[in-house]
Amino acid sequence: MKPVPYKKPANINQHKGRVAMIPIITKPIVFVLVLCTTHVLAQNTQLQSIQQANITIQGTSTIHDWESVVEVVEVEASFSKQDGLWAGIEQLSVNMPVRSIESGKNLMNSKTYEALKANDHPMITFQFKEMLALTDTEIKVLGTLSIAGVTKEIELSANYILNDQEITISGLYPLNMRDFGIDPPTAMMGTIKTGELVDLSYDVTFEPNQ
Repeated sequence: MKPVPYKKPANINQHKGRVAMIPIITKPIVFVLVLCTTHVLAQNTQLQSIQQANITIQGTSTIHDWESVVEVVEVEASFSKQDGLWAGIEQLSVNMPVRSIESGKNLMNSKTYEALKANDHPMITFQFKEMLALTDTEIKVLGTLSIAGVTKEIELSANYILNDQEITISGLYPLNMRDFGIDPPTAMMGTIKTGELVDLSYDVTFEPNQ
């Protein structure tokens, strides 16, 4: 369905919650976060969300593809409702410590932290600005992404599924490291090089308290 421009509904009720994410390692998705937050998703109903999120960073190199995970993520979110129905995101901020990115390989980790300038800029952040579009299956938002001391405005498009008040939001954001002044990590005196393009994928489910 083609997205339509989002217009903020009148008389929206909100409920703000803080999301505490704890990593759990599973396969094939190596990064799992446990969310604990509250949201109002139905008229006069307060819901407690305790569910999982899968987030991975994937890229390429001259010898093999690679995958890293972020083991610490903090999210503050506020969702909107109107007439008992979910009406999108009202507020969202995400903070990720650079040194919580884990590849499972010490050398790769150290090269990643160096490339992302972790000593000077220890956090990666995303700050929601506004809703751009909302359909029955898709949501599009505008926000700012800060990495390695560089902040850029980006648009995120995601799919979402509503199922008996359960909400699953998933998407993939392609990122060019050089857009943020990042030199792709290298190893073995430059003989091993990572590609400058990476994919950030996420899949988050919110569900009501049982």
